[in-house]
Amino acid sequence: MFEYGQLMKSILISLITISLLALAVQCSNARNTGTNPSNETVEDIGQPATEEPTDPVNYGWLYEKFERGVTFYGSGNEPFWALEFNRGNYIQFTNLDGWNITVPMTAPAIDTTFHSYTYAAESETGTLKVVLESNYCQDNMSGKAYAYSIEVTVRNKASDQEITVQGCGAYVPYFALNDIWMLYSINGEVLDKKTLAGHIPRLEFNFELGKILGNAGCNEYSAGFSEENALLSIGDVLSTKKACSQLVLEQKYVRLISGQTYTAIVTDGTLTLKNAQNTLVFKHTD
Repeated sequence: MFEYGQLMKSILISLITISLLALAVQCSNARNTGTNPSNETVEDIGQPATEEPTDPVNYGWLYEKFERGVTFYGSGNEPFWALEFNRGNYIQFTNLDGWNITVPMTAPAIDTTFHSYTYAAESETGTLKVVLESNYCQDNMSGKAYAYSIEVTVRNKASDQEITVQGCGAYVPYFALNDIWMLYSINGEVLDKKTLAGHIPRLEFNFELGKILGNAGCNEYSAGFSEENALLSIGDVLSTKKACSQLVLEQKYVRLISGQTYTAIVTDGTLTLKNAQNTLVFKHTD
């Protein structure tokens, strides 16, 4: 009886050992394959990120720049420097060494092969050569993504020093669009408010949603949009399908904006959208 009990005890210990070994192998496989024992996906924190960052846009900070007349901004690190284009007037470079080089804005030399723009100018404070290249650029400290890479060669006349720095930048959104607009004319033909009472298309921009919204005269519509340096690209228009007595203007208006690109100009409560084929004029409305 004693020998039988010892035998059973040995068998039990062996079974427990085998079970523990099997469990250890399963856990090891789970760590290596990115899954846990319940087959749920887990994050492998040892792998580097491969996707571009998707940080929300800080529109309050950008709006402050727009109010100051800034159209483009950029910066770099180690050492820190900053660059701003003011609305058609000047380019300003600053850094932590106290450099403040401001030169007049000039028309850029455009390289269509590399999608780059080169600005070069001189003033009593120094010289600037700024090359903007349209490609994905990531800040090496914050990880924030930008639409342009920048190279700046700057000479400080006061110290007779010259440096070249690299960084990232982007255009400031054209927040003057951020309002509600009523269509006024198409290609110079002014709309008759009496005949079209209640059926004149309206347009509203929402930068946070990246959408235009409005009423085309009868049906509600929306579309995605992007804007860079006042160049407005509108996506395909989606609209409701109500039957209305006056659809001729609505259909024409939707056709003119859907999937189109326009240069946008806002002056004195008037929005003008213009491309090679068409000119749409809108008036500010409440």
